Amino acid sequence: MPGGRDLPYCESLHGETAARIRAFVEGGGSYLGLCAGGYFGCAEVEFGQGTEMEVIGSRELAFFPGVARGPVYPGFEYGRPVGAHAARIRFRVSPGGEEDEGGRDAPIASSAKVAYTLSANSLESNLAKRV
Repeated sequence: MPGGRDLPYCESLHGETAARIRAFVEGGGSYLGLCAGGYFGCAEVEFGQGTEMEVIGSRELAFFPGVARGPVYPGFEYGRPVGAHAARIRFRVSPGGEEDEGGRDAPIASSAKVAYTLSANSLESNLAKRV
């Protein structure tokens, strides 16, 4: 699911369409949410609290059961590269698609069935709150 803003996804992909996306993933398909697509796949979103960009609310897919918070980097502006950063992402999965505590690194193109969404904003924000 691409980036942009997730509210249009919420408006146009709710109900039956969201149920079809969920059924696809639960049936063995994959979901990769980038930026807004990552937020759209989480249970809750807290984006830009206290700013004119504020978006707070629940999301239907809830592949990630937690809260996606962002933006991580100061100065983010929609439609401009200001505040955007590249993030290195590594997945650790077992051949069956379940988390493998010992783990092996799996390339992003792996066929592993991981029903978690990820964006640099939500990942780094949640990691920062744990440290």
